[in-house]
Amino acid sequence: MPLRRRLLLLFLPLMLISLCAVWLLSQHLLLQRFDQLDADHLAESANQLHRELHQQMEHLQTLSRDWAWWDDSYRFVEQRNPEYRSSNLTLDTLDNLGLHFILLYDHQGRLIEEIWHVPEAEQLPGLQLDRQHDPTLVKLRTLNQLARSGFNQYRENPADSLTEWFDLDRHPLLATSSPISNSDADKRPNGILVMGFFITSEWQKGLENRLLQKLVLEDNPSAPGKAFALDIHSKQMRSQAWLTPRLLVGNLQETRLSMVTQEGQPALSLLLSRDRPIYRQGQQVINLFFTGVLLIMLISAGIGYLGLEVWVLRRLLRMHQQVGQIGQDNQRERLTMEGRDELGQLAGEINHMLERVEQSESRDLAILNNIQDGFFELDTNGRVLTANPALEKMLGYPGGALENMDMLQALSAEDAVRARELFREAIHSDGNTVISVPLQRRNGSYGHFEGRFSPIRDSHGTLLGYRGIVRDVSGQVALQNQLMEMAYRDTLTGLGNRKAFLEQLKQALDEADQLQRPLALFYIDLDRFKEVNDRFGHDAGDELLTQIAERLRNSLRAPDRVYRLGGDEFTLLMPGGTLDSSQRLAARLLASLHEPIYLKQVMVDFVTPSIGIALYPEHADEAATLISAADAAMYQAKQQRNRACVYQGDALSPLTENR
Repeated sequence: MPLRRRLLLLFLPLMLISLCAVWLLSQHLLLQRFDQLDADHLAESANQLHRELHQQMEHLQTLSRDWAWWDDSYRFVEQRNPEYRSSNLTLDTLDNLGLHFILLYDHQGRLIEEIWHVPEAEQLPGLQLDRQHDPTLVKLRTLNQLARSGFNQYRENPADSLTEWFDLDRHPLLATSSPISNSDADKRPNGILVMGFFITSEWQKGLENRLLQKLVLEDNPSAPGKAFALDIHSKQMRSQAWLTPRLLVGNLQETRLSMVTQEGQPALSLLLSRDRPIYRQGQQVINLFFTGVLLIMLISAGIGYLGLEVWVLRRLLRMHQQVGQIGQDNQRERLTMEGRDELGQLAGEINHMLERVEQSESRDLAILNNIQDGFFELDTNGRVLTANPALEKMLGYPGGALENMDMLQALSAEDAVRARELFREAIHSDGNTVISVPLQRRNGSYGHFEGRFSPIRDSHGTLLGYRGIVRDVSGQVALQNQLMEMAYRDTLTGLGNRKAFLEQLKQALDEADQLQRPLALFYIDLDRFKEVNDRFGHDAGDELLTQIAERLRNSLRAPDRVYRLGGDEFTLLMPGGTLDSSQRLAARLLASLHEPIYLKQVMVDFVTPSIGIALYPEHADEAATLISAADAAMYQAKQQRNRACVYQGDALSPLTENR
């Protein structure tokens, strides 16, 4: 049977099977995937809502502690001074803080002061209420609910705060309770401060604007059987919620998020509803795609059939004629001659070509035995099949000792993993694969080798192993490493130099931009350093810089890095550094460098640091402007010495004044 007919009979069934498979896969796998994407978006909206509610709890607890850990609040519980009441416990205070009540209890849990601003009925979300809205009744029930939850109970630890959502007759509210202590929170609490707010329509609208999501406040359900729990842990608190499984309602998908109380009961339930745009668009795209695929396959089938005749079969015939011109006839057969088609004729001519290849192998062997580069052949498991004398000499092995040796054993664990990956990539590569690895010599030392290798295949394309050529470049690598170290390392302190700092700053800014995280840059200059050189000599100054560099290094935590730009100027990169964390690090640096330094029985206690801090992206979004901001902050700090200042444009913030 002619080859063209065989290919045609093979192609047509495959085309039909492919069309059926494309249709089935598109209808099941792709549409399910599109539906899952819509479900993931809904779940992410629910998680974002939970995080927003958790942040509301953290904000209220922080506000409560600010009031509870205040000397004026502490004295008021002791003295009941009317100035505190008239200045702080007012309706304007509630409105400014976004609260509806502030309650103060003594250490016996008795209510000693209260201020309320119960919202009107029309300000509350549209839930069906069982009884008429009565502000006095709302106050009494709120106080009873807080008492049942232990919000007015005395706690000896000032940090022992309670924050919880409540369902007060379908009036959801958020409340927090903090022990009252002094501003340093080191005195025994003398009472409890409770504050909170009810869920109003204005609060709900603000939440919707932040989430860009329509929310519906619902009656709190009982514990749903198929719902799963969401849990957020932070430094301040833990919040739990229920999330019901997704429910499809026409073209919409819905889920409900319920915040859970200490007793495990829902207190605030919000309905999230989203459209399913990805699923609908997926249906349209799949139908259009299948129609296009059908047309393309029909057109391709016609073109392919013509191309098979014009380009493929005729080219095979020409290849047969060209291969027949290589070498002389040889009676030894290497390929089985089957069939009367063009491929069968081609197989016979390839047999003649293989005979010529065999004759050239002896010449190749002589060349490999005399070249200076190392040659090797490996099987698929990495064992040496052949190694020329040059490679044996490079690794320090006698003749023939490398055969059957596992070459991966000469690599470190990390390099062995990388080599296996290169071997796997070489299987799919048509050309040579570059390799550069350290190999262990027979005496245990490592040498650096680089070269190329490629896969070995038989006539059927089956992988038999690998062959390649390598050369010893240990000397060049050692020289490059030495030059690199000299280019990027400060010779006196061992810190990175200016060049290393500029490159690392650019890399850190790129990472901060990709990960959407902040970055803090410190610019450090030593005050009165010139006096050390003038009084004790430059050797003493160098020793002082070395000890200061070591103190800077010991004050850091990974992945922070410090550099010396030259003279007595240092910089420090703090990935992820915020205003608070950078101020804490600056305080640590000031404390470390404040200690006296002993230089060969001479104590130096007058050299202090001036530190300038600039934050990315708050102060600058480019390397040059960030450096300028940090430098400006440092010069502001030098006006007072032994200070750290944060860049704030025209006005800089001294760290020591904020502490």
